[in-house]
Amino acid sequence: MSDPSTPNLSTPPTQAHHPQPPSKKRRNTSVQVHEKLKALEKVKQGCSRHQVAKELGVHSSTVDGWIKNEKNLQKWASEHNGVMPLAKKRLRKPVHELIDRAMWLWHRERSSAGCTFTGPGVKIQALLFRNQLGASQTFTASQGWLTKWQKRYGIKLGVQNTTASSADSLEEEEMVIKYRDKFAEMVNSEDFTPDQVFFCDFIGLNYRQLPDSVINDLGTTEDGQKHLKERITLMACTNATGSCKLPLVLIGKFPKPRAIKNLSQRPVSYRNQISSYITGRIFTNWFNNEFVPGVTEMLVNRGVPPRAVLFMDNCLSLPLGMRIQDIRIEFLPPHTTALVQPLGQGWLKSLKVSYRQELMRFLMNNLSVGVTLDEAMKNLTIREVMFWLANSWDKLADDIIIKSWKSLWPQMPVVSSPEPELKLEESSDIEIKIEEVEAPDSSGLFQQNEIDLMREFCEALSKLSEYRSINFIDIEKWLDPPTKLTEDECLDEDEIVQIIMEENEINHQIQIAAPLPDKPKVTYIEAQASLKKVIDYCSVNPHYTREQRLALISIRDIMKSEKVPSQPQPVCPTPIYVPPPFDFVAIADDEDCDFTMYEK
Repeated sequence: MSDPSTPNLSTPPTQAHHPQPPSKKRRNTSVQVHEKLKALEKVKQGCSRHQVAKELGVHSSTVDGWIKNEKNLQKWASEHNGVMPLAKKRLRKPVHELIDRAMWLWHRERSSAGCTFTGPGVKIQALLFRNQLGASQTFTASQGWLTKWQKRYGIKLGVQNTTASSADSLEEEEMVIKYRDKFAEMVNSEDFTPDQVFFCDFIGLNYRQLPDSVINDLGTTEDGQKHLKERITLMACTNATGSCKLPLVLIGKFPKPRAIKNLSQRPVSYRNQISSYITGRIFTNWFNNEFVPGVTEMLVNRGVPPRAVLFMDNCLSLPLGMRIQDIRIEFLPPHTTALVQPLGQGWLKSLKVSYRQELMRFLMNNLSVGVTLDEAMKNLTIREVMFWLANSWDKLADDIIIKSWKSLWPQMPVVSSPEPELKLEESSDIEIKIEEVEAPDSSGLFQQNEIDLMREFCEALSKLSEYRSINFIDIEKWLDPPTKLTEDECLDEDEIVQIIMEENEINHQIQIAAPLPDKPKVTYIEAQASLKKVIDYCSVNPHYTREQRLALISIRDIMKSEKVPSQPQPVCPTPIYVPPPFDFVAIADDEDCDFTMYEK
């Protein structure tokens, strides 16, 4: 009997169980949507998925999921017009999507006209759109909705204080510097020349608009106010040197205006939309059928490779990555007005000034023969507007286009002509006169012939008793307004609702017309096996008659006569030969090849 005090050497000592540390659970990392899109761009550029996943702190399988969901990510980004909310992590659409879209378009039009916005005013406008769009009455334009709407589109309301304004300007300046470096790297890496880099922009134009003092007198009656507002949309596109100016795109309300019905060759590309607004459908059609063929022909004629990139502001909900062969679209980043405004606003405002100069000449010619101003405005048709705008676009100096690129492309290899500098020296006395009545910005100075035209128009109107209050400053502000749009050139509520409803209907039709996913095809072997199971089941089931079972058997016999396409045989591993326990030899007994096995 062993002593309990002495340890038993035959059995190992019991090991002490130390508590194991709790296993570390992998942290759930939520990646924002704009970071997912940047990660997908890195993968396309050749960066490995594991490296991208390591940088973001996620598993490589998560990156694989983003790659599979790339189309949805890009669609979500395009629906938000390129504005990527920094706090957005999931692809959730707003509950009241139509109201959100209408409010964004309303805000974009009014901000281009220099309007200011307040929270209560935005809420009231949202409720008006709710009623016009027939949305649910449960939408009350709450403060929570307003906050989310601002974050979704990056909108800031009210007058910001000095500190906030300086912080916003610093943030925008930082974004401009980053994108300018990215732009230079892209142009250098892909070896683009200024002839291959394009930009397009569009602007609203009320082609019947007159100075405010004239409108106050002429538009007092309902009939006078009706023909004073006729909005069209202009889209202009050219390359960085101005050597390839594509025909202007003019969007009106009517498909076949009477004034151009018999016009065999139009000086501009005319499109129609019920609100005379350029939509994603119109732009896509123009890009595929006019921009790509025209640019390709121009580059080939110049001996330049048919490669080009079109820069624009994504405000049309266009899909990302639009391209045809080596011609593609690049969207400028949001909230970079320092880049966007100089590019398009310079030559679009020049188009407006040139058009209104032609309008002044037209009105003066009518007034000189005894036609009233009201009748002269009624005689103005879309035909004259087309030719005036096309003529102004052709005469637009290349220097204006080249200078507009300096904010984005300071090192653009183009030498501008020194002629404008000589003109400025000769007309220095003119500049001093204009500065007395104009804003400090010297880029809007007029030439002497333009000043003479404004004075003649002012004198022609002042001779009429009802327009004696007109003065030179009113005409100058009308000819060169300080903002991109004026308030009567903005889309009104009814036009915005029409645009939103049309876009919603087109998207609905696209979803209906989308092809269903392909179902996997049933092979011959699978069908034969399934039919055999059906025959076996019906053979033992009294519910089915003999005729029905024979019908199934006849189908089986017909399938046997079917020519089965050869299918690739699955690759099987080479079987390992196992010799039998005895050696045998096979000897043919007769001509029918009956074999008898004999032990060797």
